Amino acid sequence: MNFYFLLVLFLLLNILPLHADDSVLTDDHENWSTMIDELHHSLAGRTTLDLVKYRESIENRVTAFSQICEDTEKRNSELDFLLWLQPDDAILGISISVYNRQIADLNNFFDAKLNSIASSRKSLESEINRFSKLRLMLEHVKLKYFTTNQLADKEASHKKLQQIIAELEQIAALMDLKLKAAEEIQKNIAAVMASGKKRNNEVFEKMLFNPQSDIVNCLASLRLSFYFWFRDIPNNIWIQIPEAKEFWLKFTGLAVLVGSLFMLLGRLLYTKLQKFKIISEYNSKFIVFTPGWICLGAALTMFGTYFWTTVIEYSFFCRLAMIFISIAFLLFNLRIRLKPEFYRNSFKLYLPLLLLYIFGSILWTLVVTYRPLIFIWTVVNIPVAAATGYYMLKYKLPVLDRLLGLITVLLTLGSAVLAAYGYAFIAITAIMVWFLAAVGIQTGISLTSLASRFNPKTTSQKIAASFVFIILIPMKWILIIGGLIYWTATQFNVQNLLEKFLESNLCPGVQFIQISIWDIIGSLAAALILFFIISTVKNVIRLFYSENADSGLLASFLTLGTYLVWIGYTVFVLMLLRVPPNSVLVVLGGMSMGLGFGLRDIIENFICGIVLLAGKSVRPGDTIEFDGTWGIVQKVSIRSTVIKTFDDAIINLPNSVVVSKNFRNWTLTGNIIRRDIKVDVLKDSDIAKVKSLLMEIAANDSNVLMHPPPRVLFMDMVGGKLNFSLRLWFKDLRKNTDSESRIREEIERRFKENNVLIA
Repeated sequence: MNFYFLLVLFLLLNILPLHADDSVLTDDHENWSTMIDELHHSLAGRTTLDLVKYRESIENRVTAFSQICEDTEKRNSELDFLLWLQPDDAILGISISVYNRQIADLNNFFDAKLNSIASSRKSLESEINRFSKLRLMLEHVKLKYFTTNQLADKEASHKKLQQIIAELEQIAALMDLKLKAAEEIQKNIAAVMASGKKRNNEVFEKMLFNPQSDIVNCLASLRLSFYFWFRDIPNNIWIQIPEAKEFWLKFTGLAVLVGSLFMLLGRLLYTKLQKFKIISEYNSKFIVFTPGWICLGAALTMFGTYFWTTVIEYSFFCRLAMIFISIAFLLFNLRIRLKPEFYRNSFKLYLPLLLLYIFGSILWTLVVTYRPLIFIWTVVNIPVAAATGYYMLKYKLPVLDRLLGLITVLLTLGSAVLAAYGYAFIAITAIMVWFLAAVGIQTGISLTSLASRFNPKTTSQKIAASFVFIILIPMKWILIIGGLIYWTATQFNVQNLLEKFLESNLCPGVQFIQISIWDIIGSLAAALILFFIISTVKNVIRLFYSENADSGLLASFLTLGTYLVWIGYTVFVLMLLRVPPNSVLVVLGGMSMGLGFGLRDIIENFICGIVLLAGKSVRPGDTIEFDGTWGIVQKVSIRSTVIKTFDDAIINLPNSVVVSKNFRNWTLTGNIIRRDIKVDVLKDSDIAKVKSLLMEIAANDSNVLMHPPPRVLFMDMVGGKLNFSLRLWFKDLRKNTDSESRIREEIERRFKENNVLIA
């Protein structure tokens, strides 16, 4: 039977493939007859009207693109003219830097439109190639494959293909013509960008770091300088203010919407802060925070104009927004940090600096030129320094405010000196940045203070608090510092140089590693996030498994898991720094000798730490005894084991010493411990009575286990003494010392009561 089965199987395996091959050769759905019919019907669906509509659609796109080209070419010439119209000594406000940014925006816009048309041209070329390939194949196919009717369909399809290809080639030629013109415009924009950047850098270096005059020399031509500056102020202002009625309608609507939603959000937020008792009692009324909240809403409204304005117009609203947001945060910070008796005095301390910042923003908006700025900024800084110093001496202020006030006095005096020597633009920038920095420092301290007042109770609240302290607060300081640096760079249009510096390789001489400041920032951010995740996971695991799992095993698991995660992070950092694996192996090979000798102890302790945790011979929380010293294992780290003795001393033992040291782990299998208490009585004592008293004393102590039961052993008779040993099992070894002391006191008392004399 097996033979016949194998024979049938052999025949099936040899016959079935022949049938499969025949089906491939005779598929009725994939022959020339069917394909010609399909092509004929497909092309018949492409009527002349469809081709006309398609051509009109492409021509409309090309026409729209032509208009974009004309507008771009016109705007490029305008910006080129405006770029060189600006005097060298007007590098703030609407100046060379701002027009350079507009040219860059124009270039990005035109590149996007050009890429869109080029993509359509590429798709059209692909379609032409497909139809051309079909036409060529129809010309070379053998006629014997077709019937008379099929030959007629073939010829009709061939003519239709020729017509379609001709139409598409005409459209392609039209697009090529416009693309060629667009490429010329693109080159012109690139030339203007290069010229603008060159002039910006030259003027930046010339006016910032190589002053052309000082306050003494500029006094002679000061009147004329003020005349030319005042003459251009109206034009500079009108350029920055949008004229379209649609904009002001949108702006009004945005202000009403943001104002309404913001006040509602403020109420809800304030209620939450009160619920968690983060707001202090003397700031318990919402009206106290209302002025700052209104200023914050106004700032957000100003920032919202980004979507409807040009670079120049948005710069004006951005400066207004920065003023409002600075006032808002200053009010918030003082209210959060200070008690009522300090609030008014501290606000007076910062008021001169705030007014100076607002005045500097006005000068920025009015496009103040070099010589007037030298005179103005030298004069206005002196009263600000005097007023700040006066308030510092007159009022009792917190230490932080005194420190910031002292820095303000020194910086305003230094700014006046810099302006007098001709470094006016550096002077005004330093004060503007310092005011934002002072507000940023207070904001960071205030947010940290708010977070510290929060007392988390539930698990979710504890996780949220951990997120705030581990991630948000450090990232907040990074954002404050980075934001100030980037804001300063944008004022002079050197943000590209800043970005290039941040991305540049800090180790150009090292071939196997590439590291930039961005890489360092990314690594630090990843480390903060990873540290938060590890801490959260540890807390959650301890919360859910601490009662059901062995404490030492749980601690060992968490420690080993933490090591593995940080090893993975190290690999991630190496990948981020683009370190080739071969280079790492070469470096490790070259350092192997040094590691073997110099880092031998560290590596040995690390491996021993892994052995201790994996083998569970010593775990965090265990009570151990070594060299007569008792202690509790606090932590098993990479290098050492931390032990807290019963005398409250901390001992750091290298892991290699712990592995090789003779010690007793009393809690490896539990907290139970057996102890023997020796008792010596005189030879004439009643042995039965001694045993009975000792058993009664043991039974009355709460820390003594009854299973296994206490025992009294008659150990020896030496001279005139009888030696007994009370053998006990204690429930908790950490309490056995106190229990032994109580038991000895009880033995002394009970033996005296029963006339049993202790030897």
